[in-house]
This record gives sequence, structure tokens and C-alpha cells, in this order.
Amino acid sequence: MEDLRQLRDAIDTIDGKLLGLLNDRARLAQEIGRIKERNGRPVYAPERAEQLMRRLAEKSAGPLDAAACLAIAAARLLPVVLALGVTQVIGYGTLYYAFAILAPSVAREFETSLTVLYAIFSMGLLAGGLVAPKIGAWMDRYGAPRIMTVGSLATAALIGGLVGAPNLTIFAAFAIAIEVIGVAVLYDAAFATLAFLGRAQARRAITHLTLIAGFASTIFWPLTGWLVEALGWRGTYAVFAALHFLVALPLHAWIALRPRDGAAAGSAGE
Repeated sequence: MEDLRQLRDAIDTIDGKLLGLLNDRARLAQEIGRIKERNGRPVYAPERAEQLMRRLAEKSAGPLDAAACLAIAAARLLPVVLALGVTQVIGYGTLYYAFAILAPSVAREFETSLTVLYAIFSMGLLAGGLVAPKIGAWMDRYGAPRIMTVGSLATAALIGGLVGAPNLTIFAAFAIAIEVIGVAVLYDAAFATLAFLGRAQARRAITHLTLIAGFASTIFWPLTGWLVEALGWRGTYAVFAALHFLVALPLHAWIALRPRDGAAAGSAGE
């Protein structure tokens, strides 16, 4: 037991030294970041962060080899990737794939054609593309996770508007607005979130996220078909609004509270 206590004491001593070194590094990185800002240069250089991680991995003498070092860095993002995987399945399932299943029921109630409804959907996608640069600027300014959180709240509210739409005009307005705000909760924002949090590990995390999100159609085509038969199209949209409010919103809020990789601009300011 004495040997075990000595080993633990040695680890505690090393941890204390590591903490001091990490704080020293963070202060230097902050100063580099301030110099970059004064010179009009981007503070975060993704290629620099990736080079740094690979250099440290290559220099490791063990027992942590290069693969282990990279795996440790990647493991920190795993919970975020899984959470975003859930929200992306919900997002694409409810905002994109479900529309084709719901459109016939909507068309019958509003006595319009599928062509009109698909035109409305296309207008929403076009409008989303037009506002994407502005939403991207907000992500740069406030952080993509925060934008995703607000986007989930807005999406839930707008889908709720579809539930109570009294006529085609109001339905169209909400449908277009949903596709616009979708920019803040779908891949554009999710990828930016991984880059914001993961830095050098973002590329691999994005690959994993797209694999998970690919199940959106597999899940939501049959699910939407069952819901529309059981609840009607309005009831189905009510379920979708609840998914965004009760599942996607808390997950995005949790992600927004996580610290960035390399806290205090640890690797961003190099």
C-alpha cells in the first residue's frame, strides 16, 4: 500500500506541474491571438492545430504512441458527435424527408396540388441558401453551438405554427421560414460546431456525423407514414415540434456549454 500511495503522490505532483504548464501555454496562446487580431489575421488556423496534434503524437516516446494520442483527442468529441447525430437525424427527418410523406394530406386539406406544395418547399430551400451567409456570420460571432440552440427553439415554434395554419398562405409562410431557420440546425451549423469545438479532430468527427445522420431517411420515412395515418398531418407536425423542443434543444444547449478544444484559445491562437 505504501508503494501505491507513493505512486499516487507522484501522479498528483505531475498533475500540478501539468496544470501550471497548460496555463502558461494558454497565456502565450492568448497573446498570439491578440497579435493576430491586431494584424487582421484569423485567430484560429485549422491546419496549424492539426499539425500541432500530429507533431505531438509523433514525438511521444510512450507508453502513449501516436495512435493513442490522436485517439485521446478524438474521444473528447465523441459525446458531441453522438448528440449531433441525434439532432441531425431529427432535423433532416422532420425538415426534409418528411415533407414528401406529408404533402398529399396537406394538399387534400387545402385543396391544392402537390406541385404547389413542392414549389413552396423549393422556395424555402432557396431562401435558406440566400440567408446562409448571414447565419454563418452569426456563427462566427456567437459560436455555432449557440446558434444551433436558438435555431432549435425557433424551429420548434415554427413547426408549431404549421400545426395551426388555417390556410395555404399561412402554411407556406411557416414552411418557408422553417427551411430558412433550418440552416441554423442542419449540417452547416453542425459542421461548424465540430470545427468550433474539435479543431484538429473536426474532419474525422464530421465523417462520423454524416454516417449517423444518414439514417434520417431510414427512420423518418416509415415513422412519418405511420404518424400521418395515426394522427394526421397536423398531429405529425406536433410530434416533430416536440422532438425539436424536448430533444434537439436540450442537446444543442448542452453542447453550447462545453468548452472549446484548447480552452482559453489554447491552440487557436498559434
